[in-house]
Amino acid sequence: MRRNGKGDHDDVCHHRAGGGPRGPGRQGLSRLYGWLPTTIEMAAAALVLVAIGWLSRRWRLLWLPDDPAPPELWVWIGVAGLA
Repeated sequence: MRRNGKGDHDDVCHHRAGGGPRGPGRQGLSRLYGWLPTTIEMAAAALVLVAIGWLSRRWRLLWLPDDPAPPELWVWIGVAGLA
């Protein structure tokens, strides 16, 4: 398919220049930033918690505090993390 008389030359040059592939089916997902790496990190953290014994009552009694933090602290941590 010739759009500009040069054939696919522009697509190849665009890809090599770092513009990434173009066309249908390309969502532009990045493995460096955005929602995808964050989701993968959260899933990995959950898996590590399960693997080290989150389900074990003994582990929870040893490593987690008896008094949970107040909800305001968690809101503050969440807002600071998003900033």
